[in-house]
This record gives sequence, structure tokens and C-alpha cells, in this order.
Amino acid sequence: MKRRIKLTESDLHKIVKESVNRVMYKKLKIKETMQPGSISHGTMRNEDVLPTKHITTMKISELTKLNEQAEKTYNAINDMMSNKSLELLDLAYPKHDGEQDSEAVAEMMMLRQTLSSLATASEILQEKLTAAIND
Repeated sequence: MKRRIKLTESDLHKIVKESVNRVMYKKLKIKETMQPGSISHGTMRNEDVLPTKHITTMKISELTKLNEQAEKTYNAINDMMSNKSLELLDLAYPKHDGEQDSEAVAEMMMLRQTLSSLATASEILQEKLTAAIND
């Protein structure tokens, strides 16, 4: 027997935030993030991007693995949008009678929140990589 649990958007946001933090801190093994406000789109000095604590035990293999995961995620999203974007409406409104399928819509809301958090985490990591390679 399945149990249905109703989650608010705030609950979903917390779940996604915890997942993103787990990826950022456990997979990359980052003890502390860069100093707040150290990365901007203006001119940066080397001392502006020094971490408050040294990044420990990061390996090139971890960057490679994260890159592979990012490529798989990109390909999955690209495939869905290229081949199945119209099917989203059919999934949300299966009977085409104006009534939404609440379970499908809940999954879509969760995916939307996850993608939003993924975009934010990706932007942060992209800025840190740019600062690290001084590009």
C-alpha cells in the first residue's frame, strides 16, 4: 500500500537544498566555501579568491567523475526537451479535460525545484572553477 505525503514547495526546497549541499560538500570534499563576496564579475585579485580553509583531498578523478555526471544530466534533460516536451502536457492533463493529474504535477514541481537548485549550484561551481583557473 502506497502512502501519499503532501509536500509544500518549502519542503521541496529544503530537500533539494540538502541534496545540493551533499553533492557540493561530500563528493567534492569541500570543507569551507570561498569567502563570501569574493567572486564577482569585476576585477579580482588573487587574495580575493583564497578559500578560508584549504580544500582537502580533492583529486582530478573527482572532477572527471563530476564532469561525467554533469554530461549525463545534460543529455537526459536535452533528450527530454528534444523528444518529449509535448508529452509533458499529456502527462499533466491525461484526459485532456482541464483536470490535472496531481501526482504528475507534484513530480513536475519537484523536478522544477531540483533543476532550479541544480542551475544555482552549477553557476556557483562555474564561478569557482573560473576563479581557480584565473580565466
